[in-house]
Amino acid sequence: MGTVFANMMNYLRRKPVIWVHDWPHPYSSAGMMTGVADDNTQSLGPVVDMLESENFPGTFFVQPENSQGQSALVNRMYDLGDVGVYDTLRTRSDGSTAVQAQRLQRLRSTLEGLANGRPIKGYRSTERGMLSDETMGGLVDAGVYTYFMPDSIGRRTTPKVMGEPFESLTRIGVTTRSDKDILGGDATISMDLASSLIQDGIRRAEYEGGLFNMVYSG
Repeated sequence: MGTVFANMMNYLRRKPVIWVHDWPHPYSSAGMMTGVADDNTQSLGPVVDMLESENFPGTFFVQPENSQGQSALVNRMYDLGDVGVYDTLRTRSDGSTAVQAQRLQRLRSTLEGLANGRPIKGYRSTERGMLSDETMGGLVDAGVYTYFMPDSIGRRTTPKVMGEPFESLTRIGVTTRSDKDILGGDATISMDLASSLIQDGIRRAEYEGGLFNMVYSG
């Protein structure tokens, strides 16, 4: 806190202000891999196999309705890192805070049943863009949820603790394009170009002391 105050005074006095990384001390930056099941949860099976073989953690977002019969796979995902709800709720038109909370609680309970009762704390919308206050309020009121992930590249690479009344939630931003965005449905895209786009995201996270998040769509 003393460093922050000193920097504020230096700024007011037009003196040099040092760059301070607010996360994730003592490391310069961090990285994560996120698997998103657009359809059947089973589509992420090969990713789970790969991460298990490399002993590398991952976070996975799946649609509870499309995960029935996939309890074994969901638990393998959970063992690797974490599993979250992947659902449509994002805007005010999706319902009031109370309506969305009921749906989010039901989806969470369904996925927890598949994960042998282990808590489900994460959420990501199937729709592009930031979450509305109603959806964030629904996450808070539904209980247990502690973080959400927008799918559009944001201004901030470090996880952000949301302000009141959503202070129980942390937003984990996206720092680079997903594999789907990079390929854009074009299988002929240059691998050099794809690699360059990913490296841009890594360099940004390194410079800002933030989190590089590579999203894979199954």
